[in-house]
Amino acid sequence: MSIIQDGRVGSVAATVDPTFDALRVSMRPPELEGAYRLCMTSGNIAATTGAGNQFSFRYAGTGACVINSIRMGLQTTTAYTQNAMSHVLYVVRGFTVSDLTGAVAGGSYTTGSGLSQKLRQTMPAHQIVAYICSTGLLTGGTGTNDPQPIAACHWNQPDIITAQGFQDLYSNQSPYSTQLTLTQNEGFRIVTSSAYGATGISVLTVAVEWMEYPAISAAFF
Repeated sequence: MSIIQDGRVGSVAATVDPTFDALRVSMRPPELEGAYRLCMTSGNIAATTGAGNQFSFRYAGTGACVINSIRMGLQTTTAYTQNAMSHVLYVVRGFTVSDLTGAVAGGSYTTGSGLSQKLRQTMPAHQIVAYICSTGLLTGGTGTNDPQPIAACHWNQPDIITAQGFQDLYSNQSPYSTQLTLTQNEGFRIVTSSAYGATGISVLTVAVEWMEYPAISAAFF
């Protein structure tokens, strides 16, 4: 029987059964540092706010950050002149300054802040920086958006007060497809691609689920 060993730790990674020509493996959990969830809510976004950045997520660690899902909801608190709009998701490369100008008070999560968001208490502190807008747009960051978005969410802004529940802006948990994977100083932005309707007020909520892996694992993603 042939044996495949992991050279880093000397343990058996797999064996080949010569009778059935079958590969037998020992399945283990991924070598992750931690798994996290975060939900953030904007301030009261002013009517006719133009197109631009309203949520920013930046990975500041040295390994890999794998995004499991990004969900968002929009609640109308003051009725609009009826309007159609959309939010789009851009991957961002080369952050050197985060998108912090215009963030809602208290609406930020930064590395080493003590705000855990852990799915298990024994996991280490996360390595992300995230901001959500207050009454308009986020500005001041230096990261570069990819040329085209990777996802979009379309809304109908009604002329009545209503809540439009969470929608999946990004969700990829299929074992047959590569997930959005960020390395140091990469991230994403959620951008409204059209202006908000006249007279109304909205509140935006964004929920993100992600996992972080050490540098030794980054090459596998």
